Amino acid sequence: MKNLTFLTVTSGHSQVNDRAAVKQFAVSSLVRLVQQGGGPVPGLPGWSFRLTLLPGGAFFSVSNGADIVAAGGVAYTEASAATLWPELEKMHLVNYDGLMKLSGGLAKMPANWLGTPERPKSLPWLAVVLQPGLARHPFAGAWLGDFEQCLAWTVIEVGSPNAN
Repeated sequence: MKNLTFLTVTSGHSQVNDRAAVKQFAVSSLVRLVQQGGGPVPGLPGWSFRLTLLPGGAFFSVSNGADIVAAGGVAYTEASAATLWPELEKMHLVNYDGLMKLSGGLAKMPANWLGTPERPKSLPWLAVVLQPGLARHPFAGAWLGDFEQCLAWTVIEVGSPNAN
């Protein structure tokens, strides 16, 4: 497994990223936290993540206090993809309504937020649904995607040690 499809379900944006783009020290710094189900985001006081490992993947959320800014899934087997995808789809569709309420209906959401993109066709994949808490912490967008990719590769390598 040398490539990871990274899909932001909220926007439909998808890209394929090479494993070499994630430094080994970043993955190594997350191994213990992934094995224990989450903890503080290294180097970012006040930020944390929760994670549930599944056979072949994981479900996770990233938050600052009570504000969840993103939730997603990592799948590296078809079984975990089949489990995670329907949950991510439901979360995405519910969040459109939540984002509108949080903004007082003033925000104009892109039309593609009303639909759900297709599940990535190749494994492994990382799919993320942005959460209403991101409106309170917009600067998180500067590092969130990088962290999610590091987290995804850590999940893959913890669960499938010969993946690299």
